[in-house]
Amino acid sequence: MAADGATDGDQAEDRTSPMVYGEGQAAWLALLTVVAFGALALAVIALVLATSEDGGGGGGEAASGGPSDSLEIVAVEFAFDPVEAEVFADQEAAVALVNDGSVDHNWTVLEAGTTIGSESEFEESMVLEAVGNAASGETAEGAIILEAGEYQVICTISGHLDAGMQGTVVASA
Repeated sequence: MAADGATDGDQAEDRTSPMVYGEGQAAWLALLTVVAFGALALAVIALVLATSEDGGGGGGEAASGGPSDSLEIVAVEFAFDPVEAEVFADQEAAVALVNDGSVDHNWTVLEAGTTIGSESEFEESMVLEAVGNAASGETAEGAIILEAGEYQVICTISGHLDAGMQGTVVASA
């Protein structure tokens, strides 16, 4: 205890002073706040523009160059890239599902003429071909043989189709 009756804690309080913003400091703080909100607004605008450029659905463009005997499909949350793929009809095509996402994904081809819009419509009997689950950072491989036509492709993991994870595979002669 100090001689004047104050405790050491009181003396520590006496050695501090409140922070007072002068006009200059307040102006700088206001300017930094405006700049931070401006940067946030620009980031949001850039995100909106990037989403609208790819159609808003996540994944990339359709594969070009006609049918192929092998496909590499990249899966992320919650899209396939490419969204549309093309294989030769009635011929085996190798499929590599590369999971660049952070959760498991699969690539499941539904029966010809089957198009569903939500997980609640899905039934196992609709599956024609499938490449099994690929864990994050892993690649699952499989093969498909499709008759000529257009097929819906989905990820059958719970919640993924409802989040928009679907695409198309076309089998061409």
